[in-house]
Parts: sequence; C-alpha cells; structure tokens
Amino acid sequence: MTFTVDIHHHMLPDFFWRATNEGDHPVGGIAPPPWSRASTLAFLDDAGIDVAVTSVSTPGVHTGDDIAARVLARRCSAMSRESTASYSAPTTPTYAAT
Repeated sequence: MTFTVDIHHHMLPDFFWRATNEGDHPVGGIAPPPWSRASTLAFLDDAGIDVAVTSVSTPGVHTGDDIAARVLARRCSAMSRESTASYSAPTTPTYAAT
C-alpha cells in the first residue's frame, strides 16, 4: 500500500485573498479559482493523496505591515489547525504542523 503526501499544498482562503491581493490585479497576474476546504479535500481524494502539508500562497502574509502580517499568519494557522482537527479519513492518520 502506498501512502502519498503532498508536501507543497497551498491553501487560499477568502480572507487571505482579500488581505493580500487587489481585486483587478492579483499577485502573479492570474486569479486562482475559488478555494474551499471541500474542494481541497475532493482534489486530494481524486488525486489519491493521503496527507497534505499546507502553506499559504503568494505573496505570503507580509505585505508591508508587521502587525497585519502577524494577525493574518495567526488566522491562517488557526484555520489550518481547525481544518486538520476536524477531518480524519478512516484509514489515514491526521497530522498538523503548528
């Protein structure tokens, strides 16, 4: 049995997108598709991925304001932790990096 781990899986929740991008001028020039926990789990299941190590996408949490960056980082960490804690496939161990 193969155990597959995605070690570079981006999460892009709406609150992160709004805090780091200008509506008509997304970072990198391409607006990503809407992100959701459900769509991510569906993608992982379809691809046969057992565990994903998440990170935030470009441009990261720091856009020039130290306090805002800390708040956004904590919010992203909390969302990731809550998502991990509330999901467990029957045969897959659940891991969370904090």
